[in-house]
Order: sequence, then C-alpha cells, then structure tokens
Amino acid sequence: MHGIKPITCFFTITAAVLACLPATAAQAETGNVVLWNKLGSATEIATSEIGPGFQQLHYLIGDWDQAQLAPGVFGDGLYVNHDTCEGWCNDGANFFVTDLSQTGLSPARGSIEFWFEFKYGADTFNHAYFFDTRSKVMNHYPDQNWQTDGVLTAGWNGWDYGSFGKRFFFCMGKYDRATCIYTPDFSAAPGGELAFSNGTLMHFGFVWDKSGIDNTADTARIYVNGEVKGATQAAWNLPNAIDPFLFLGATPNCCDWDHHYNAVKGITDNLVIRDYANTDFTNRFEENPGLSCEATLPKLTAKITQKSGLKNARNWTINLNNQSHCLAESAQIDKVELSQSFGARCVPIITTPSAFPLVLGDIPDHSQGTGNVGINFSNCPNNARFSATITFSSNGGAVSGSKTFNNQFR
Repeated sequence: MHGIKPITCFFTITAAVLACLPATAAQAETGNVVLWNKLGSATEIATSEIGPGFQQLHYLIGDWDQAQLAPGVFGDGLYVNHDTCEGWCNDGANFFVTDLSQTGLSPARGSIEFWFEFKYGADTFNHAYFFDTRSKVMNHYPDQNWQTDGVLTAGWNGWDYGSFGKRFFFCMGKYDRATCIYTPDFSAAPGGELAFSNGTLMHFGFVWDKSGIDNTADTARIYVNGEVKGATQAAWNLPNAIDPFLFLGATPNCCDWDHHYNAVKGITDNLVIRDYANTDFTNRFEENPGLSCEATLPKLTAKITQKSGLKNARNWTINLNNQSHCLAESAQIDKVELSQSFGARCVPIITTPSAFPLVLGDIPDHSQGTGNVGINFSNCPNNARFSATITFSSNGGAVSGSKTFNNQFR
C-alpha cells in the first residue's frame, strides 16, 4: 500500500569488507521462526501467528491513549507515540511486552526484523528505542533498570554529540558489558543516507551470531532495507540467557531522563524473530516470513458463546477459533464433559449429538467453526453449577486440546 520497491545499494561503510554486502549470502544460515506477530489488530497483537503474543500495559488506566492501530505495510500496524514532548514519566504511555523465554531464543544467535514507518523527522532531538528487554513485567517502576542478564535492544540515537551521533544502534550481550554497533555517524541525520521524515518507511533487521554470521568474522549486523549498514566483529560477552521480556518501544520507568528515552515514534508492522542469524531479507515484501503450512500446525481454542432453550432441552453453542495462518482441517469437538461443583447431585444428559465427535469441518485461518450441543438438565436444581471441559482436535489428531469453563449453569 506504500508502493514499496527494493533499493539499490550505493553507500560504502567504513571498511571494504562491509561495502554493500548482498542481502543473500552464499552460505545462509537456516533455522526457525520463533515469533511472528502481524501487529495488525488487538487480536493479532495478543495472539501471535507463531510464538507468544503481546500483553498491553498502561501506567494509568489500560486504554490506548498513546497507541493505536494505523495503516502499515500489510494492513494495519502498531503505532506507539512516545516521543520527546509527550509522556513525561511515561504517565500517558502504553507498553507492549512479550515473553521471549517461551520462544527458546538464544543469546548466542538470532535475528529480529520488522517494517517501521516514522512519524517524526531525523531533526528531532531524542534517544529512542524500537525494542528493549527487561527481567520483569511491571506497569511502572520508577528509577529501576530491571536488567539482570542478557540484553537485546535497538533504536535511534538522535542526539548530536558534535563529532558523532544521529545513528541507529543495536546492543547485545551481558547487560552491564553490552556490545553496541551503529550505522555510520550522522547516517540517520537530516541529509544522511538513512535520514527520515514523517512518513518514511524502512525495513530493519538486527542480526547476531557469536560464532560468526554466515561463516564470516561478523558477530552482529544492522540491516536497513535488506542491506548491511552496520556491523561488528567484537567477541561480545555471552550471557546465560536473554532477559525474557521484550518491550516494543520504551519500557516503563520514571526518571529525569524519561523524556529522552522513549520509543521511536512510528508504526511497527510484521515483527519476525528467528532463532538463527538470518541474512536474507528479500522476502520482506511478503507478510508471511516464508512459513509453509505443511510444517506449521494451526492453533485452536474453544469458547461457549451462547446458551438457549428450556431446562430439558438446553442448547449450548460452542465455537472453535483458528488463531493461526494455516487451515484447521477436519476440526471436531471430541467430547463435552460436565462435572458438578455445586448443588444437589444430579446427572445432566447430553442429547445431541447422539455420539461424539461433533464434526465441524475445515476452519480457515483466523476463522471459527460452530457446533451445538443439546443438554437435558430436567433432573437438576436451578442452583446447580458445573465445570464444562471441551476437548477438540483437527488435522487428523495432529492438533488437539481442551478448555475447561468453571461455574457453568443450565
């Protein structure tokens, strides 16, 4: 929707070995996508296509006062508004956090990539983050760092120090001895190669491999629009693990420097994290990061959405929701079990279907299938309560699960 076109490399970094490295390496590493979040809706933010979803935090009231959904590259993206003039002490700010410990991401190697549309210009005086890691999840922790082991952080240093500054950065390693790499000084300043203004769109890739990226001496790189714009060969300190909680943009804090350390102001779209040092970003124009549904199973959840009918012929409507990008084939409700938790003992009778499974059929990606279960509660008192466990499956049993709902009544 932005008329994106690949760009041609024309800028040479400080050393010849970094000059316009091709986006595709001859011996590219391989591995897995451990987190993929489209960031296109509240549901997509909370439920990643692959890996854990993002939790929204807010210092005051839990609304979207300083964040919203806005047009991105693939539909909508997540706009977070933490800049120098707004959110003093982050008291009006929103924070979005996920648990990297659920991904198995190693501090030794990996990559993080996303599209970003800036909503201010490179002439802004700011030091701001695309993402940062912390050891705790809190709405607000005044003057506390909460970094205890490994860090992954990237952003834009928008300060002009005279002889250096105005550049993108990426830091990794042990939190108290982290190694940082940068794009060239003033590359992200007005007039620089990576200068931006309101509406500028860039694709970023932050890549690390302590043993060497693609069998080179490089241990970390910054990619912009598929091209290497910063690299290091430093043997950075390897922590035991990455501090597990990844925040998009700024982290909650309150101190005298809060107004300088906020999120880069703009729209993040299609966040992809891999467990290897990806160097091929040619598919960045596709929303799907190269995943095949032959190797990726759908994710199903169950929900009781409606109850109707008389006591002797109650009808419960049950939905199976497919929260993935892959088809859930031959989805079915395998069993509904009622366990009484309150009231005089009774035995409700499931009348329909006459036998399980209750077949719902194929459920397309991000869609739902619906089934109806008939229950006769005529021998149960009105105050009887039950827990209801719904067991379900799809794809020939390759996908299976259950959901228990407590305090259910007729």
